[in-house]
Amino acid sequence: MVFNRLEESLQVLERIRGARPRRLFISGDGPREGRSEEAELCARVRREILARIDWSCDVETKFSEQNLGCKQAISSAIGWFFNEVEEGIILEDDCVPDPSFFPYAQALLEKYRDEPRISHIGGFNCQRGTVRGPASYYFSRYFHVWGWATWRRAWKKYSVSMDDYEEFKEVGGMRNAFFNPRIATYWQGSLDAVHAGLLDTWDYQWSYCNFKRDSLSIVPNVNLVHNIGFNGLATHTTQESGSVGENHSQALDVDNLIHPRFLLADMDADRFTYTDHCGISLDDPFPSGRQILLLGIKRIASRVLRGLKRLVRV
Repeated sequence: MVFNRLEESLQVLERIRGARPRRLFISGDGPREGRSEEAELCARVRREILARIDWSCDVETKFSEQNLGCKQAISSAIGWFFNEVEEGIILEDDCVPDPSFFPYAQALLEKYRDEPRISHIGGFNCQRGTVRGPASYYFSRYFHVWGWATWRRAWKKYSVSMDDYEEFKEVGGMRNAFFNPRIATYWQGSLDAVHAGLLDTWDYQWSYCNFKRDSLSIVPNVNLVHNIGFNGLATHTTQESGSVGENHSQALDVDNLIHPRFLLADMDADRFTYTDHCGISLDDPFPSGRQILLLGIKRIASRVLRGLKRLVRV
């Protein structure tokens, strides 16, 4: 999925070229209104990408002439993709995978094709080098979308509008879906904002889709994807920090994959993800409704400020 970043898009394409897929789907959002220079940036990205596909493959494109925004552009692109294929890999224009990511994803797409509990195969690891268990990967209830794969069977349950979210909250879904009340607070603030239309994003809805079904994701025990998109052209990730800044990709021994014996989330790994990667404390008591609201407002304000900084840079 591409937009207006040529250098980053070409780095991702170079890794895709190494894998030489037989089918390649490319989507691109259109330029934003009032950005005359962005129309040429978007057009150039599309031209350069198509010109550099020099291996034998079927190429399909979905290029928008108007700007749909992150929420609609990406969710509709993934929906278009899974209307055509049963399973596949999804890469945004700033997620550069290690070459071993492709056979890793392919092997696990095949292994868990008919396992309904598994909905997501991730490539990103933020454990700062800590290996979780004896296998090549572990199971999680956190759904990283910086380089991932899934199946049509999982994506067809996705709703960008989260139509049943209010009902989910009313029956205690937020309390029951998480092992710690602070995590419930973290997600309710974000999901409330998304459901109210205050955040232009698609990925929180994917997490919600999996939370409510008690689904699991797969996380490799080494980081397979490096996000290079922390700059002024990014939509949300404008500044690299914390464990993200230290997570350059490395190779996984895909010829000798070791599979976990049990379908259980690694709670220690998830706890570390929330404390180190997300920056939340899991030791505080369950917050009040007012605190949940304030957390949601804080997260919205943070995204708005990052957007304003991006506008100034551009």
